[in-house]
Amino acid sequence: MTFHALVVDDNRDVLDDVKDRLESLGHTCDLAETQADARALLEHGRFSYALLDLEIPVRYGSPCRIGNGKNLVREMRTMRGLADVPIIVMTAHGHGSPRLAVDVMKHRGAVDFVMKPFSEADPPLERVIEDVLRVTRRDHPGAKSHSELARDPDPPQPFEEGEMVFFETRIELCGVRICDGVGSGLVRAILDIIREKDSRGRFIALSGEELAQRAGDTMTRQNDIADAVRRLREKTQAVLLEEANIRCTRRDVITNDRRYGYRLASKITVRDADDVRSDPSSDADDVRNDVSDGPIDPRSSRDDVRAPSARQEWIVGQLKAKGELRKDEVFPGYKRQFGLSKTTLERDLNALRRRGLIRFDGEKRTGRWRRV
Repeated sequence: MTFHALVVDDNRDVLDDVKDRLESLGHTCDLAETQADARALLEHGRFSYALLDLEIPVRYGSPCRIGNGKNLVREMRTMRGLADVPIIVMTAHGHGSPRLAVDVMKHRGAVDFVMKPFSEADPPLERVIEDVLRVTRRDHPGAKSHSELARDPDPPQPFEEGEMVFFETRIELCGVRICDGVGSGLVRAILDIIREKDSRGRFIALSGEELAQRAGDTMTRQNDIADAVRRLREKTQAVLLEEANIRCTRRDVITNDRRYGYRLASKITVRDADDVRSDPSSDADDVRNDVSDGPIDPRSSRDDVRAPSARQEWIVGQLKAKGELRKDEVFPGYKRQFGLSKTTLERDLNALRRRGLIRFDGEKRTGRWRRV
């Protein structure tokens, strides 16, 4: 019998420690560092039990709050198939400790708690888990382990190629959500940058230092980039397997080496959700305003009937105030206002052009954008 656990903690060292302990027990687990990642795993997985830190962020880059963990416990108790999954709270010294854990057990539905850092005699984490499983009579393994998936009639298919679609609110790969919306954190910023292509049509490659300079603020470091890429790889592997029955390796989506740095794998194609005709990575659209490239029929795509975003309204306002602008003249203010890349600006400009709100006049390198 294989027990499968959900483990939620914003501290990677704690996650690694718990994973080692669970594997020693013969259990498998899924790991989450945020409330959003935990929700995604809960929607599609079955679990024998859960180990939750309460002080977690809603998403990457947001502050850690005890209330987020409490809300996650409450959500689990209302989700179909999860109402009776035992929840063990992991709590650290200095946060009310037993009082907080007892409150969550009494009012939210947790069944036990364990103190961090883990002790070998207090009792140890392993003993708490075994006692909870025995008392709650959890006699089924929960979600399938990787070995059980391999014996299924329809084993996972290897990742051979995939389309990465950029929405305002998310990024999808093979139709599966792998990242949140614009401004949601470092992972999104990295993907918005490395989707760019060079003059030969290949995805650009950037070192960790270069990505840190372009994707974050002055506090972002190479180690932050490496950690963000690792989280993305792990999440992508997990959700593609769970939701699409596709098994991918850590290098199938983002590759990196000392010579070239980080880049999207050649198996990936990219497009914007509101670009239904061509690869958005090409900037040739900057000079096309013919009838065939006019506003899209609103019936053709749900995203096309969306009102312009706040960023796009800002662009229209700049053109209204100044009459006409080159892209390079728009970008400094755009970056100050929203902290986003030139690639995202290009997508916003083209989205506005397709809606018929602005147009491009002149040569590709020297032409100007105007309101229609």
